[in-house]
Amino acid sequence: MRIRELGLENFRNYARQVFSFSSHITILSGGNAQGKTNVLESLYLLAVGKSHRMSGERDLVRRGKDGFSLHLSLERNEVNHQIESGYYPEKGKRLRVDGRTYKNRLGGVTSGLKVVLFAPEDLELIKGAPAVRRRFLDEEVFLGSGAYRKLLNRFHRALSQRNRVLKDYIGQPIPDELLLSWDRQLVESGCDLVSQRAQIIEELAPIAAAMHQKLSDGTEEMIVTYRPSVVADPDVYRARLMEKRPMERARGLSLVGPHRDDLSLQIDGLELRSHGSQGQQRCAVLALKVAVRDKICQREGVMPILLLDDVLSELDTSRQKRLLAVLGAENQTIITCTDKELMAGSPAMHQAHLYEVEEGVARRVR
Repeated sequence: MRIRELGLENFRNYARQVFSFSSHITILSGGNAQGKTNVLESLYLLAVGKSHRMSGERDLVRRGKDGFSLHLSLERNEVNHQIESGYYPEKGKRLRVDGRTYKNRLGGVTSGLKVVLFAPEDLELIKGAPAVRRRFLDEEVFLGSGAYRKLLNRFHRALSQRNRVLKDYIGQPIPDELLLSWDRQLVESGCDLVSQRAQIIEELAPIAAAMHQKLSDGTEEMIVTYRPSVVADPDVYRARLMEKRPMERARGLSLVGPHRDDLSLQIDGLELRSHGSQGQQRCAVLALKVAVRDKICQREGVMPILLLDDVLSELDTSRQKRLLAVLGAENQTIITCTDKELMAGSPAMHQAHLYEVEEGVARRVR
């Protein structure tokens, strides 16, 4: 998969701009708040159907304009595709792929574009609450899997209904028949979720570890471990529910299940959250993202494009050089940075396209 050209019109701080991308590395260089991240955001929007930073499309429209439009020329499996997308308040969202129009949609699987994004806020995968890591599993690792989405929705429906019963009877005896049906659905879908999550982490972990070895020059071992709230055994799950029933009645909340799962990320046996440096944490998240990219490639048959926003910050010089060397040999990657001299000076970047971005205007300088 390769993005050949991207056109922006009235998107964020861009009035009108066209980018052509290298088949390997494209660098977007400039100061803060000049529009570099907006380019990555537009590509993420085309691929996933929503911004990674904003909840609504109105905030993506250039100030004083009625709406925005995006145009993408994409090569996938040696076939060229044209993707057009946009938003206008009176018309809503729209997507057009090779001449076919989809109303009130911006992307998702239909657009055909696959990306994996690293953004500074992704460091919450290390520092944040377990819910952040569960969202990573559900929304990034399993992105595009309709079967997993249906399973997740089925579990959350049973969980929501069960919690409603617990809340309605908080501190009171609950008639068995009110919980039995939801218990059965919770256990059935919950065990399936745990099994699928455990399998995908077992597959992701060695890929992430291998990438981290490259970034650390073989000096550190990264370990990713899945920590489920309950094992994928219906009898054990039901027993845990009965064990926690008095506490659940008191709190009006379900306390056992995959909605309380977590991931452990360690370097050399120590938890990254409490013992890792900023550079180690950033490398670990990047290694995870590369692993996700490779898994999506296995599942979809195309290699997603890496979008790396400010990836070099807080990495020491040796890690920066190793990262650039690895990326130089990888599939298509688009990187934002503030230090173009470091990027352009790397031997791996000699064939890269380089844009300088200032106040919503990008100028290709190489």
